[in-house]
Amino acid sequence: AACMFATSLPSYAGQLDRATYDRLPKLTKTLDAATDRFQLTSSYGLFRRMTGVGGRPELIIEGSDDIRGPWKEYDFVYKPGKLDVAPKFCLPHQPRLDWQMWFAALGSYQHNPWFVSLVLRLLEGREEVLQLLHPQTPFRSKPPKFIRAKLYTYHFTEWGSVNWWTRTFDKDYLPVVSLQDGLAEMLEQQGFIGARSQPAKGLLPDILTAIRKSSEQFSAHYLIWSFAWLAIPILKPLFT
Repeated sequence: AACMFATSLPSYAGQLDRATYDRLPKLTKTLDAATDRFQLTSSYGLFRRMTGVGGRPELIIEGSDDIRGPWKEYDFVYKPGKLDVAPKFCLPHQPRLDWQMWFAALGSYQHNPWFVSLVLRLLEGREEVLQLLHPQTPFRSKPPKFIRAKLYTYHFTEWGSVNWWTRTFDKDYLPVVSLQDGLAEMLEQQGFIGARSQPAKGLLPDILTAIRKSSEQFSAHYLIWSFAWLAIPILKPLFT
């Protein structure tokens, strides 16, 4: 195992940066070259160099009823936001919105029209969108008149701190917008939103709706783990 680990270091580190590769012992590079034709190791392809080593970029969406403030931050369930909230355990759940927010932070809102659509739905106070956020997020009962977004860089704090995160302001990500700014018309013209679909009717849709309503009081990752444990007795005969 130690030999395989040493052999894999050059192929992995070589995709990070030259300085890291140059610091590797010569023996590991010799092993890698000697076994390359057998393809025993390979570099990690998808996100082999993750953002966050030098700070994690995070978008913070803020709302207000007055363009002069005060502004309140929307709270998400999993992504970093409040400095005193610890990272959440979510495996194997994939919190899609929180994950997409990280991607949007790497670019601009012009290249992420879905983010503008998200802001529009928050300004409208759409319940199905608010359900994707933290249950205690501000503006749950009444949407704000204005929304803006700011980009921060988050870092973990040192041991002993009362907070989990520190953050530094980078730039304004989305300028102040309101429903009067024509967001809906712009998104419709570009084909990103269309007519609102009508909910299906019938016994099965009613059952699925009831199940979804009852599950909203639990975190998604708790539900997934519960279903997984319940499935073990059913699947066990298939593997014995």
